[in-house]
Parts: sequence; C-alpha cells; structure tokens
Amino acid sequence: MRFSMSVIVPLLYSLDPAAAVGGSQGSKSNKGGKPPPTDPIDKNVLTCSLDSQPTFCAATDATIGCSTLVDRMNQCTALVPANSNQYAVYDPKNCDPAQASRGWAAPIVGCNAGGLPNCRFCGFGAYQPCAYGFYEPFYEPGNNQQLPNERNSVQTTSDVLGIPVQVDCGIYYAKLQDIVNAGCRLDAAAFEYYADNPAAPPMPDCPPVFQQLFLSNALNRNYQISTTTNSYGETFPKFGLGVGKNPTLLPSTEFPTRCLSLALGQETNMGDAGEISSFELTAKTMASRMLRPALFEFSEGIVNCCKIDFTDPAAVPDCSRCNDYAANTISNPHTYINSTNQTREYYQYPVPSATRPQESSYVGQRSRRVAKGMHGKGQSCLAAKFSFGPLQALYRKNLKVGDSAYIPEGWRVGLLDPALANGDIEIDTLVRLSGNKNITFIKDVHDIRIRGFGLKLLGLRSVFERLGLQYNRLKLADIPAYDQPDDAQYTFGNFNFSAAQEDENLDLLHVAIGTGVGFDDVPPFNPRTIPGSKNPPANIFVARNVDNDYNGFILGGNPDVNVSELTEVYQNPLSYVYGSSSVLRAGPGGAFKLHWAACPGEQDKIQNVYSTFAEAFKDPNFFATNLKETIQKLDEVGSSEFRFCGYIQLQQNPCTEPIESPTTRWLTESINVFELIFPLQTVPDYNTFCDNTVYTPWRTIQENQPEGFINRVRMAVYQYAHNFRLILNNGVQDTSHGTTIGQNSCPLGYTAIPKGERPPYQGQPVIAASQQFVTTGGNIPDPEPDSSSGTCHARDECQLPFGSDSECESNGACKMNG
Repeated sequence: MRFSMSVIVPLLYSLDPAAAVGGSQGSKSNKGGKPPPTDPIDKNVLTCSLDSQPTFCAATDATIGCSTLVDRMNQCTALVPANSNQYAVYDPKNCDPAQASRGWAAPIVGCNAGGLPNCRFCGFGAYQPCAYGFYEPFYEPGNNQQLPNERNSVQTTSDVLGIPVQVDCGIYYAKLQDIVNAGCRLDAAAFEYYADNPAAPPMPDCPPVFQQLFLSNALNRNYQISTTTNSYGETFPKFGLGVGKNPTLLPSTEFPTRCLSLALGQETNMGDAGEISSFELTAKTMASRMLRPALFEFSEGIVNCCKIDFTDPAAVPDCSRCNDYAANTISNPHTYINSTNQTREYYQYPVPSATRPQESSYVGQRSRRVAKGMHGKGQSCLAAKFSFGPLQALYRKNLKVGDSAYIPEGWRVGLLDPALANGDIEIDTLVRLSGNKNITFIKDVHDIRIRGFGLKLLGLRSVFERLGLQYNRLKLADIPAYDQPDDAQYTFGNFNFSAAQEDENLDLLHVAIGTGVGFDDVPPFNPRTIPGSKNPPANIFVARNVDNDYNGFILGGNPDVNVSELTEVYQNPLSYVYGSSSVLRAGPGGAFKLHWAACPGEQDKIQNVYSTFAEAFKDPNFFATNLKETIQKLDEVGSSEFRFCGYIQLQQNPCTEPIESPTTRWLTESINVFELIFPLQTVPDYNTFCDNTVYTPWRTIQENQPEGFINRVRMAVYQYAHNFRLILNNGVQDTSHGTTIGQNSCPLGYTAIPKGERPPYQGQPVIAASQQFVTTGGNIPDPEPDSSSGTCHARDECQLPFGSDSECESNGACKMNG
C-alpha cells in the first residue's frame, strides 16, 4: 500500500532530520503551531474490554486506586483470623457479575463473604484458590505466602501493589486522546504507514510504548507469515486464530487450549489496554526511581532492606523485609538461603540514584554517577570479534528436514543469513560486562544475582551492504517532554529526548542464566563438552514475579524461585552462561532464543586471583579483577584468545516453546552458530567511556526483532533508563552535529588495547563504593563527604532526588520538607 505525502507528512511533521539519522539527542519542548490530529484512535489495535489483561492499582487508568484497594482488602481480611489457614480477598473479578469475564461464572462459591459482595473466602475448605479465574496467571505469592494472593492479616500499600486490577476503558481511551492531542497519531493510517514502513523514523511526539507498538504491529501485520514450518516439517497453526491484520488477543488462561492456533514466531496481545497501561507504569516508575535514592515506600520508613522509624532515632531497624531472599555478602556468598536468622550489622546508606548498586566493602573510588537502570555496576568494556564460523560449519553439513539442528530455509535471514556464514565475516564487537553483588533492596527482574552481557556489533550496516543484503534496522523511540514524569519535566526543563539511533550497529543483550541442573529432569546444559553443550539451559527470567510487572520488575519484589532455576555463583564473569531469556524473531515464520558460554576447552584458561568466595567478596570489584587476571594473562597459559560460543534454540512448537512466557524453559536443542573471540588485550577499568555506551534490545533488524511481552516493555524501559542516566551524568551539550547528552555511538568501531599499552584516555574509572557503619541503637551516621552516600552542597542537589521543596542542611544531608 502506498501513501501520498498528504498522509506521510502529518505522520512525521516536525521530525528532526538529525534525529532520523541518530545525530541529535534532544531539544527543548516547543509545541506551538502544531495542528492536533483529528482522526479517531484505531481501536482494532488499541483494544480495551472486560477481557483485557490487567494493570495495577498505581496506574492512573486502573478501575481502583491503591488506597481504596487497601481499604477494601482489609475489609475482607478482617473476616478471617489473622495468621491462620483461612483466607479472604477482595475479588470483584470473580464476585461481581458485571465484571464476569469470558469462561468465568460469577459469583463463585465463597463470594459475598461476611455479607460483603466482592469479598471472597478462599484457599481453605471447599473454597477455590485465592488466585483464581481470569487473572490467575498474573498473581504471585507475596511475602511469607504459601500460595498466590493468600491474605488474612492487615494489608498495607506495599502488599497490594502487585494485585492485578482491571483497566477503566473510559479513562484509558481519554488518556490516549490526550496523547493524540499532543501530536501522536494513533489512527488507522498511522498503523498502516508503519506496517508498510517499519524502518521509518519515530514520530517525535509519540511516547516510547507506542513506537514499540508500531513496530510489533507492523511486523505482525506485514511480515509474519500465516503458515509456518519447523525443523521437522510440521506446520503451524493447526487451527483457529491464525495471523490477521490486527493483533491476536489470547488470554493467558486460554493459552493451553488455543496455543496450537498460533503460527511459529507469532506474538499475541500487543496493543491490549492492560499491556499498554502496565508498560507505561513500568517505564515511568523505573525512570522516576533514577531521580530518587534507594527508597521504598518512604512514607512507611522502608529504606533498602531495613525499615527505619524516623520518628524514633533510637529504634532498632527492622530488616525482616529482606529475610527470605538472598544477599551476597562475605558470610553468605552463595545466595538464596533463608536469611531470617542472619544478623545484619551494616546499613547501606541511600545513594543519589536508586539504581546505583551498593557494595559490601567501602574500599574503592567514590562515584556519584547514576548507574545503569539494569545491571547497574559495570565491570569493563572489551573488544571482541563476532564470528559466523560455526554457522558456516552447520550449513555445510547440509542437514535436512527432520534433523533437530536443521534451520528451516525461511529462517535463514538476518544474523542467520548464509551470506554472513559463507563470507568469512568477523565483526568488531564492543562487549560490556556488568552486574553487582546486589546486597541492597534494589535488584533486577531476572535474578537476584545481577549479571549483564551486552554485545554491540559495530558497522553491521556496511557488512550487509557489502554482501548485497537488505539492512532493515528498526528505529528507537523518542521521549517527548509531555510524556515524562512530572519530576523529570521539572528537572530537565521540558527537554525532548531524541533517540541516538546508531544505525550502523546492532545490540544483543543477555543476562546470567542457569544451566538447568535439577530442572525438569532434563539433562542440563554443560558448556565443557560438545555433547553437553547441545542440551538446553534454563534460558529464562528465573524470578517468577517477572509476570507481576509492578511488584517484580519495577519495585524488585521478593522473588519466588526454585533453587534449581538459579544461576551458579562464580568469581569470574567468563564462567557464566548468558542468555537472551526472551525470544528473537527468525525471519517471518520462526523464533529462537540465544545463549552464550565459554566454548568447550576454554574454561581451563579462566584464572582467578582469590582462592575463596570470602576473599573475593572483600574486593568490591572482584569480577573485574578476575577478568583482568584471565584476559591479560592468556599468553601465560599458551593462548592468544578466549572464545565464547553462541547457541540458539529454535521454536519448534508454539505450545512447548511459548513466546509470551519468559519463565518457561525451552527444551529444544542448543545449536552452536556464533563465536565471540576475545583477543589477548589490556582490560580497562569500567570508565566513563564504557558507562556512556548504550545497549538496548531494540537496536536491531526486523529479521531478528525482539518478541514477547517482556521485550515489548523493554523498548520504553530502556529508552527511559538510558536517556535519564545520560542526562543526569553528562548534562546537555549543543554541538555542530546537534544536541547531545553524551552517548557514545561508536561510529568508527572499537579495537582491543594491546597488552602492556595504554589506550587514549577513556575517562575516570566508575567504581561504586559504600559507606560502612554499624546501626548501633538504630542511629544512622551522616554520610561521609564525597562518598557514594552523597552529601549535598547546594539546594538543587536535594531538589533533584527529593523534589522542589527540599533543602540542603549544613551537615550535608538533604531535608525533605512536607
């Protein structure tokens, strides 16, 4: 379908040409003179109904606010004895006939408990489970709960933040209309335009969640094929839904019976109201958290793990909040044991940014830089070569349909293209290793031991063009000022963030994953041997509350994990297995997961400085220390390189390898297709150059588009996180090439630093350090000057994290007025 300029120009009016090529990173807000769009919102894509996925009470378009939800829940829990085996919950979704959803009859047994229409007895006797019905898959256990949603004591705000609630469609569509009035086109013509032009620049007045929707909807509508075939020649879908012009809606409760109606590589539920609402809430809450210290429910006095009674300085802090999840410390380095009886001697002082991870040692350089939103602590940036040699070897085997390692012909596009495999291609790659010991409240969604492994393939566009391949780079979202949280608009002066696209490059993001030992009774992934490396790892987000976006992803709620799902704990980042955990597209009719580990035989090259974890954990940067010990001394073990193998797992069945469930382990074979080669080189400290690099899963090509809800939320989350981090650390600079907030776009590549040589100055090291002290009698001393605890020197340093009415007192502490 072709569009006239009369359609295209309104879609992209006032688009900054520099932003379209990745040359500008922002501008002051100026909406004067823009005609408001008048076309109606496309409700075939932006759906909302009683059957929509849920949002959370903190969302502005929720049917019930958090304070009201607390009051109503407490009315119900008062009906049963506290701390008993009887439970009662507020449950209008199952008890109110007006809210009854498809397939769930309301009211059910247990409703009208105590004469209160929407209260329900549950979880004991003949009553249904407390998590039941349409939203059952979204419930997760809370603190000290045996099963999801069991409640029988007084509830607080923090207890209900993760409860799924319905979207108010009237409020939701009114919010969308406000976005349309601000200049973001959400009509049928806009979705049709991006469906025909998925690589088009983003609309500068559209929030990130809608740029992501444009992309996912476009590839579902015009790229995804309706009939797909796996490695064994089996075709999908078997019946039913199929691929249509508009997104397929498939409630989680219906997935088991309707999953065979999906094509391979097909996404579902994009554009649904609950998804849009919770994505917006997730991104903005995490962004706002970067402007505040590591506080949780400050009004209730919860700081990091410990609850402090600020009205009584002599009170002993209550740290029971962190009792039942792991804390990497010198005495407990192996994580995930019940720490209820563990003595907590140290209180980690809040830092300027909630995302700055604290360390268990106070040794090291103090830094006030805002850390990355995910995998906050950096280890180093290294040079490597990305090789397609294993893919070439695989294709030369001429495998046929029916072989588990056979990659269907239609899937051999993007990074799996035979032209890359047969061209002896090696791509310069910037590898960023990150992660922290995570002993504070702030933690990541996927694992309580945060490890990040980011690859930036440099100059990929030139490689594709040289080989005659079409380079279909997707575009990252802008962040208009009006869509930012109020405190950000105030802090940044209504600054419009324009994405630095880095069109030449492609990013691949990974997290530490488990090998699958003890999981599903399936032989685990063993990277030490070739046969063992064909087994599936636990390439999943192991914190099961990943499904619970608000409590898990935003606030870092306590994980509900199986010990067998956890990653092992190592001293050296090269010892880990890293996985995408979520799904990447394999052309128009397939999907795969990607994971990496040291190639068989390479583990023997790993060298560690410390003989025990206890010794290692005294070094706040022991990962970097051991990384240097390995890479910088490869020649001492008779080698000049360290090789990482890249494996893919193919989606063979939409039911057993679901795209929308990041906590389901795929059991298909691990197929070695890539290799990452680290040459002998100097390992630099994690420095400002490395810290100013930006990795995002959506800096990619359409053939390998990130898929699934966990990837869809990441567009908005990553755009907010890295833009806020960069502007807080670097400020805004106007240059001859446009406005910048300091992102390193690496246009000329990145090469290894030869051993023994010094590179050009890359900026000061960024090494987090903590103030260590004892909370004797509950007294918390003032922060040390120039430490990561962060004394203030001027009022604006307090206004940034605490709001415009904050003051800087003479002792260097911020006072929060009101």
